[in-house]
Amino acid sequence: MKSIYFQVPAAACFLISVIALLGSIRGSSRWQPIFYAFLPACFLYMGSLMVRMHHEIARLRRRVTRLEQRLDPAAAGRTAHPASGTDRHDDETVVN
Repeated sequence: MKSIYFQVPAAACFLISVIALLGSIRGSSRWQPIFYAFLPACFLYMGSLMVRMHHEIARLRRRVTRLEQRLDPAAAGRTAHPASGTDRHDDETVVN
C-alpha cells in the first residue's frame, strides 16, 4: 500500500495531461475547465509527496547518524554534508 501512495500524484497528473492532450487533438475546448480545475491538485499532491519524502529522508539520516555513533564513538564529530552526501569532519576536508 505504501508504494501506491507514491504513484498516485504522478497518475493524477498523467490523467489530466491525457485529458488535455486528447481534448486539444479533437479541437474541443471542453477539456480546459477540467485541466485548469485539477491542475492545482497536481501541485498539492506533488508538494505533499515531496514534504513526506523530505521528512522520511531526514528521519533516516538521523537514524544512520545514531547508528554510526553507536558503532564508532569517534564519528560523533562527523556530520553528513547535505550537498554531496559524504561525511565531513568538523575540522577536516571531505572523508569518503
